[in-house]
Amino acid sequence: MADLTMRVFEHFALKDVFGELPPLSEIRQTLESDFQSAVSGLGQKDRQALQKTLEAQLAIKRELDVRYGSMALSHEKIEAFAEYMARYVSEIRSRLEKIQ
Repeated sequence: MADLTMRVFEHFALKDVFGELPPLSEIRQTLESDFQSAVSGLGQKDRQALQKTLEAQLAIKRELDVRYGSMALSHEKIEAFAEYMARYVSEIRSRLEKIQ
C-alpha cells in the first residue's frame, strides 16, 4: 500500500499525483517551480544527504511506475511528475558523481 502523504517535491504529495484534483493544467507551473527549488537545494547537501534524497526519490518513482497502468488514473499527470522525477534523480546522481 502506498503512503499517499509521501512528498513529491515541495507542494505535492502522492495523493496529488494520483488524484483527479488538482488537474495538471493547474499545477504545471508550481511543479516546475518546485523542481527548480529542489535542484537548487541540492548544492547545500553533503554526500550522505544526497544519497538519502536519491533513495527517497527512487521510492516515489517506483510508486509512480507501479500505478502508471491503472486505467482510473490520469496518465498525463503521472507522466508529467515522472518526467520531473527523472530529471531530479539525474541531477542528484550528477552531484553525487562530482563529490566522489
